Order: sequence, then C-alpha cells, then structure tokens
Amino acid sequence: MIYDAKSKEDLEDYVDKNSLNNFVYIRFSYKEIGRSEKWFKQQCKDLVGNKEKINREVLLQWNKATDKSPFTAEDLERLREQEKPIIATVPLRQYYLLNIYDQFDWNQKLLMGGDFGGSSTKDATCFSIVDPITLKVLADFNNNKADPVEIADIVYELMTKFFPNAIFIPEQNAYSDACIAILLKTNVANRIYYEYRSQKHEQKMKDGTIKQETVKTKVYGVNTNTKTRDLMINLLFDIVANHPQEVTSGLVINDICGLERNKSGKIEAIALI
Repeated sequence: MIYDAKSKEDLEDYVDKNSLNNFVYIRFSYKEIGRSEKWFKQQCKDLVGNKEKINREVLLQWNKATDKSPFTAEDLERLREQEKPIIATVPLRQYYLLNIYDQFDWNQKLLMGGDFGGSSTKDATCFSIVDPITLKVLADFNNNKADPVEIADIVYELMTKFFPNAIFIPEQNAYSDACIAILLKTNVANRIYYEYRSQKHEQKMKDGTIKQETVKTKVYGVNTNTKTRDLMINLLFDIVANHPQEVTSGLVINDICGLERNKSGKIEAIALI
C-alpha cells in the first residue's frame, strides 16, 4: 500500500492513520530480499548459533519477554518458531491492512475475535480471523489510531466484502460499545456474538416501595471479568504448552511474549510509556 501511494498526501495520510510517531516499521525476511538458505546458515555460524542474536539480527524478531514473563524461555522460543510470514495483505478502507497468513475458503464460517483498545491510548485494537475447528489464525488486523466509528466501518467491510459468513466476537468494554452500537444498525447485526445475562432491575411502585427483579438481558460481546479472565489465561497457558503450532501470527506471538506477571500476581501486557 505504501509503494502504491498515488501522491505524497496519500502517503502522509497512511502514516498518520497507522503511526503514533510518524515512523513506519517495515520488515522483510531474508528470503524476500533474495538471500538463500546457505546465506542464512552462514549468518547463524557467524553468530555462533546464538538464538537470541539470530532472532534479533537476522530474523528481525525482537524479544519483548522480561524476567517477569509467566512463561519459560523454552516455551517462548518454541512459540516464536511457529511464526508464519505474511503471504499477502488486503487493503481496508484505503489506509489499513489485513494480514493474511494462510490459504483458506473466505466464504466458510470463520470466527473474528476483536480486542478493543482506546484510540487515545497506545493500546491497539486487534482482530484475529481464525478457523473455528483448529482455532488457527488465518488473518489479523492491528491499529492503535482508528476511532470507534472508523473501526466499525472496518469491521463492516470485513464482514460484508471479505468474510460474508464470519461471526464477530468482540470484547465488551467502553470502547467497543460504540462500535457495536453502530454495527447493530446494519445488516451484519445477526452475526455479532451475544449472550443472555441475568441483570437486576429496580422499579418504583405506586406506593413508593422499590421492587427488584432479575431479568434476562441480551448483551453483545464477551465480558472480561475476573471469572472469564481466569478462563482465558488458563486457555492461553494450555495453548502455549500443548498447541503452539496453532499460533502462527507474529502479532499474537509478540503479544504473548510481552505478557508479564505483576507484583499482585496478575498477568498483563507490558506497560507502554
């Protein structure tokens, strides 16, 4: 998309919508620039087989892990070995990119999970399109600049133009609520994941008393609370330990490698400054 920009203004718009500091990180594998396996093996020899240096200086895989990581160094190394190169990118709304990691049937029933971060922070909004049977990541999207309206437009384009049978499973938070509200007014509303949850409602009676009742309410998205978060963390540990081959997205791998356990024992992403 950068190379195909029609004007300097288009290029500047792309950088503005995808960068917090007006810098863009572009990475090519040694194969993409015409280097051979013989060249790669020689580089490994020159670095005396040091995996950390090979990952950083040859494979351009930056180690985000800290000594506070909840995973072992062996777990993270095995995870990094599963990373697949991006085989194609698809432009979204002119200024954004969907990364493709594998060949698949775009019309099949796929799952699209959404992790929402506020555009006013450095926490990115990410989508992963996965196979519902293997849960292997087939494609993903990442951006930390787009606002809820723009994100809703991106989701709508994904669900209508590219993945006509996908189910959208968004995280539920203050940022995603605005996006979901917009999508519920469109023809993809019936493909947004929801649950029925019990909620207490109060009603003031004519005599002034307050009547409480519990009603089932349809709530869109997955609520991240103490209970569901523990389930997700346990599932993540199982995947890292027993099914690392299913995690092939560099974005997802970097996020996992960037997790750490804080003083209270909670596992969270490394704080960005």
